[in-house]
Order: sequence, then structure tokens, then C-alpha cells
Amino acid sequence: MTGAINPRFSAATCAAERRIWAARKTVLATVVAAAMATAGCTSLPTDSDPQALRSFEPGVDVGGELTPEPGREPDLLLRDFFTASANPTKNHASARNFMTPEAAGAWKDSPEPTTGAIIVDRVDLNAKGTPRDGAVGYTVRGEVVGYLGEGGVYQPEHASFEAEMSLKRVDGEWRIASLPDGVIIEMSELSKQYQPRDIYFFDPKFQRLVADRRWVYSDQESLDTTLLTLLAAGPREALREGVKTVLPTDSTFIGKQDSAYEFTGLQTLSSEERQLFSAQVAWTLARSDIADPYAITSDGLPLSAGSNTTELSDVAEFNPFASAAVSFPLYAVAQGELFSIENDTPARVSTQGDTKGVMQSADVFASSESVAAVYSTDPSVDEDPEVSGVDESVKDSTLYYGAFDAPMKKALDGRSITRPTFAADGNAIWSVVDGTTVVRTARSTSTGEIANTEVDIDELWEQIDAEEESRRPPITALRLSPTGVRAAFIVQGDVYLATVVPEQPGEYKLTAIHNIAPSLGNQATTLDWTPTGALIVGTKSQESPVWQISTDGSETIALPSGNITAPVRGVAASNSTYVVADQHSVLQLPVGGNSTFWREVPALQGTRAVPVVAR
Repeated sequence: MTGAINPRFSAATCAAERRIWAARKTVLATVVAAAMATAGCTSLPTDSDPQALRSFEPGVDVGGELTPEPGREPDLLLRDFFTASANPTKNHASARNFMTPEAAGAWKDSPEPTTGAIIVDRVDLNAKGTPRDGAVGYTVRGEVVGYLGEGGVYQPEHASFEAEMSLKRVDGEWRIASLPDGVIIEMSELSKQYQPRDIYFFDPKFQRLVADRRWVYSDQESLDTTLLTLLAAGPREALREGVKTVLPTDSTFIGKQDSAYEFTGLQTLSSEERQLFSAQVAWTLARSDIADPYAITSDGLPLSAGSNTTELSDVAEFNPFASAAVSFPLYAVAQGELFSIENDTPARVSTQGDTKGVMQSADVFASSESVAAVYSTDPSVDEDPEVSGVDESVKDSTLYYGAFDAPMKKALDGRSITRPTFAADGNAIWSVVDGTTVVRTARSTSTGEIANTEVDIDELWEQIDAEEESRRPPITALRLSPTGVRAAFIVQGDVYLATVVPEQPGEYKLTAIHNIAPSLGNQATTLDWTPTGALIVGTKSQESPVWQISTDGSETIALPSGNITAPVRGVAASNSTYVVADQHSVLQLPVGGNSTFWREVPALQGTRAVPVVAR
């Protein structure tokens, strides 16, 4: 009995996971293969006893155990087994029902070391001959798309899986007699039996709630206590350095008592901190359709003085969905200038100042009517440097920073500069200079002075084995998330996600860097964030030119290809519309609609432009 994974691509996902990935880089074909073959499903709140620190009554399985059908043929019984493997309750009791008593007792659903349950696109079975003497063997194959780890944390991957399994007859019925340790789940079963849920933590300034996406088993009654247990346990490792929570380290979630969510150890929280924690609880529950009001108690007393419950209106200022409900204006960079697209008519935006050259790219911060733009004096420069990458020949590119109808200030020069991206508060912009240097450009709110600081991205170069500057490939696109806690970027056609970590005032680093969509296969050309926090990615694939990707990489969904001519030069998204620039024009598609046909943006018909949705 053997099982192995042959990785085609590896990437780190978080601080703890990075150590596993680093080990993979050095032993890719041997130790990794063996370790992953035995990877199992680390416990989720629905299938294990609660930890003493964060105790709660685990959710009750309402779906019931799966059992084999009488007279089931061996190949069909194996497929039923993989369906049952998605049920984590009672140490995967459903899956064990399909094994012989000896195999059920010996099988480890969560062996050590483990990255989590192996998620495959589908399971392929090949019989090793015909059944003989009441026994038969199968080779099991699949394409690994990810792992599901502790706390429902999903980790994307792109690899091949192969294992050997054997069955024998027990009292006339086929049962699995040998199999590798660890849990294997088909992606379709993950989608059927689990649901993605958002747990909320704060950005470093406690101004915005940041979603931490988890996959939670569906067939349980106590979803609310499961979510709050995950909240009390803290963020995933990949986010830990970039987000905050007000919960003291010695606090405990007791569970639901008399319709109230009971915590202990919150006595030291100030009234402001209690309000912040109420927002974390309320929006975590509301995101999963658990209606308010919410009774939150600390050591038997209401968390908030003067009120026994918290309603969403009490924490409305932290609504993580607020931006998704706002209609942000559409702009476009065309013919070397910035245009506002309103009422199907383009209107030139005045960008005053001593700008030189032709505008290549821009970003707009709507609330302050701020604009950042890259100009080039090289007449041969491509209209979209995110696609063309970095030319080693000299390019006179300059980043300007300012406001509408006001003189723009020069921020920095470079051979090439990617499209700038505004930070969440609009007081800073990030860009990539000369392909390999990430620069944060901040503007003083009092004096208007501009300062540039290099962002630490050493982890990226270590990960792709490019510590030497001469070996570093260009970063061709960089976008900050709406909360400012995540950064997405493209290197050699791969889409990477990182956590933004403030170190000292004005100094930042990118950490927990990982390839969020390895299945795209080096095809990405451009990207941006949607208002809901997902990524929209343009590629050079004619078959699937545009994709939407969730923040954990678990959902990589191809948008309709329709009439798009790849490669895609630019992408943007509002709360109602996807917008892309292909090789000929700027096209739009309603979000959530049934149409597969992209229509030209009326105001830009016949114009080769790049769309910009303001924040």
C-alpha cells in the first residue's frame, strides 16, 4: 500500500506553513511526496473535542452517518467512501464504515506531519485486474487542488496524487482492507458538505474588519458557536501579523448559555475595546445569516454597559459590506489621459502640474478625489506595462501624486513603474519600480509633502530562489486590498497573495507570500480587487481569459469568455459590473448575471483604453 503526491508547484501560505513549504523546496520529490501521501484532515470544531482554552459544546451532526449499501460493487463502494470522507464528525466515522474492522481501527485520519485533508478535483479509479479470491486492488489518482487544515483553513496547491487501495469481502460484502492514512476529499464534495464562512478581525488601526475565510462543515446545529470558537482561537497564521483582535490571550469562549454568548477574561477591556469586540462577533454571525440581536456576556454580565444585546446598527460603522453597496465611479486611461465615464460620456479629468510625457496608468481614490498616475516620455512604451513587463532599455517613467483640479507632485522616477494602488485610507500609494522594488509613497495630510519608503519583500525572493538581484523576475502588477491588509501581485504570470505587515511607522513588509492560483499556470497578465474582497484576474488564455479568485484560493472561477480577445490588458470591478480591456476595446459584464456576452462600455466604444474603478 503506497500513496504519493508529485508536486508540480509549491508555495508558502503562512508563517507556520512556510516552514513546511520551505522543506518541500529542498526535498520536493521524496520527503514531500511521502508526507503528503499521509496527509489527513486536521480537526475542525465539528469533529473534535473542544480545546480547554476555547471550550464550547461541539456542534451536533444532524446529517447522520453514511453506511455502505448492501451488495455494492467494489468500485462504487470506493466512490461512496470518498463521499463519506467529507464528513468529519466522530473522527470520520462515516468513512470508517466502509472499511474492514482491522482497517478502520488502524487508519489515521489525521496523521503527523500533516498539511490537512487532501482536496482533489476528482477521484479516478483503475482496477488492478479482476477480483480474485474475494480481493481486488485499485489505483487511485487525482489532481490535488488544495488542502483543508485546522480551523477550516484552505491552502491552494497544484500537484498529482496517486495511491493504492485494496478491498476484500467481509460476510459477502466488499470493504476497504488497506489504504493510505489521511483524508481525501473531492472538490465537489467539499462544496456540497462544507460552506465558506468569514471570521472577522481588525486591520492594525482598528478601523476596518478583515475577513478570514474558513470552510465549516454544514450538517451541524450550532454554527454560531463554531464561528465564535474560530473567532476566539484567532486568525490563521498567514494573517496573524497583519490583523488585530482585542481579545486578551487568557480569555475563553464558554459557549451559548441562556441564549447568550458567554466569554470569560474580558474584564480588562475598555468600553472602546468592548465595542470593537462586539463588532467582530456581530459581523461574523451576520455574515453567516445568523440574525441579530446578539447577547454577549462576559463572566455573566452584559459585555456592553447599558445594553443586554448588540444589534448590527450598534456597530454599523464597521460594516464590512459597506463598500460593496457603494457605486464607485468608473474611469479610464485612454490616449495618454484620464477620463471619467459618466452617463455614457467620457469627460477628461484635469490633472494639473508639471507632468511630462504620456499617462500610462492611474488609480483614483474617490472620497478625497485623489489621483496617482504614471507618465512616460518614451513614445514606444506599451500602453499597459503590466502586460509587457520590464524592458531592460531605458524608460523615463514618473509617478505623480495629487488631486483633481490641483497641481500634481512628482513622487519618483524609474525605468518602469507599475500601475499605482491606493492604500485603504487614501494617504499612501504603492507601486513597483524597475520591476523588483516595491515602494510606498506617502503624502503628509498637513503639509502635502511626499516621502518614499521601500517595502520589504525579501520573503518573495527567498521563496522563488532569487536572492541575487540579477536573478529576480519582474513584478508586473501590484494591488492592495480594500482593507489594506492584503497585497496581490503577479510574477512571471503567477498570482501571489501576501499579508501587509506594518513594522515601524512608515515601514512595511510583505509576508505569508503564496501562489493563490497555481492552476492558472503562468497565464496572468493583470489583476484587481472586487469590492467584496475577491480578485479578478486577466490572463493571456483565449479559452479562459478572466477569472475570479477567492482570498483563500479555494474558488478559482472562470468568468464567461464570450467575445474577449486575449491577452487581457486591464481589469476592474464595481459592485455591479466587471470591466475588462482586451486587445481591441473595453468590455463590461453584469455581476451575477446570466449573460455570457461582454458588451463594449458605451462611452469607450472604438477606444483602446484601460479601465479604473475608483475606491
